[in-house]
Amino acid sequence: MAQAVKIKDRTSIISSPNKAYDFFKHDLKDLPSVAPQLFNNAKVVDGKAGQLGGTIQYELFVFGEKITIKLKAEKIDDSTRSITFGAVKENKNEKNTAIMIKVTVNNGNITWSLQFADSEDVSEDVTAVIKGVIDLIIRALDIYLQFS
Repeated sequence: MAQAVKIKDRTSIISSPNKAYDFFKHDLKDLPSVAPQLFNNAKVVDGKAGQLGGTIQYELFVFGEKITIKLKAEKIDDSTRSITFGAVKENKNEKNTAIMIKVTVNNGNITWSLQFADSEDVSEDVTAVIKGVIDLIIRALDIYLQFS
């Protein structure tokens, strides 16, 4: 039986925690403006951003390959500035191992975790790449928020 695995890390930010949390809650569709080298397109495809059930579809490029993923807001906790997104699986026959992404904004840092359903898909190399890419996105977001 497959075993779930969770990758977790924290990145320091200079931006206001409220501004960063508001971006994750309401403006994730703007990720192509933050990191255009990774995100080709993003749009709200169901519900509203910042509300439970709001679903955003992303087109991104990873190592030259186009990937489309939909993330649905499953839990929003304004008191802890934490949002949990689940990956929406379109085709039941399609392999989709990422099941949950959680982002928490605290004073001076953003803590994130990414949980996969099957640990066989997550090697140490994959973990290092994921941490590096997410750290890059958060650092780009921090710069973006300072000038917006």
